[in-house]
Amino acid sequence: MRRLAVALTVLFVLSTQALAWHDGGHKIVAAIAFRQLTPAKQAAVAKLLKEHPRFNEEFKAKMPHGLDDSAKNEWIFQQAAVFPDIARQYSDDLKAEYHHPSWHYINMPEFLSTEDRMALHPEGNLNLSLDPPASLDEKSNVIQVIRAARKIIADTNTSGEDRALMLSWLFHTVGDIHQPLHSTAFFSRELFPHGDKGGNKVRSSRL
Repeated sequence: MRRLAVALTVLFVLSTQALAWHDGGHKIVAAIAFRQLTPAKQAAVAKLLKEHPRFNEEFKAKMPHGLDDSAKNEWIFQQAAVFPDIARQYSDDLKAEYHHPSWHYINMPEFLSTEDRMALHPEGNLNLSLDPPASLDEKSNVIQVIRAARKIIADTNTSGEDRALMLSWLFHTVGDIHQPLHSTAFFSRELFPHGDKGGNKVRSSRL
């Protein structure tokens, strides 16, 4: 676990460009972490991920056929990294348990103009803390989740289900924090008076 945390921390600190996002980018993060580990560590982490509370539905049922043991373990890593986005599509009861929108980003405010800053001054309503609360909640930000996840994963007194779930969040959020729209929030009186929610409120069209 310690080496895995180091591998992810190196990615977090040294990455100089934003990763491609959605499934592909998150799977790249997981694949790099996987390949930093010895085969024994790879197998140990994959074994923990098999305790994920949604393993049967989101991992076992979707795993490609014909993979050898090492390829299966790497696929499990990659699937864990995209799970927090998979949870967006859940029904309301499951979404309430697994989908946490604010965990994907932090709202460091940016303004279109000085007038917008003076009119909106949202800083007092934003969670800009870098220290995780005693228990993560629906206002926690991506930095708090990364820090809390590392503690939870390292705590062997925590249930395997919780550790596996937070490991999937750690894989995912290390990718998210390199997404520029997930590390700031754009405020505009006309377009985004409450911020763009990590870029999720920005509408785009396919060219």
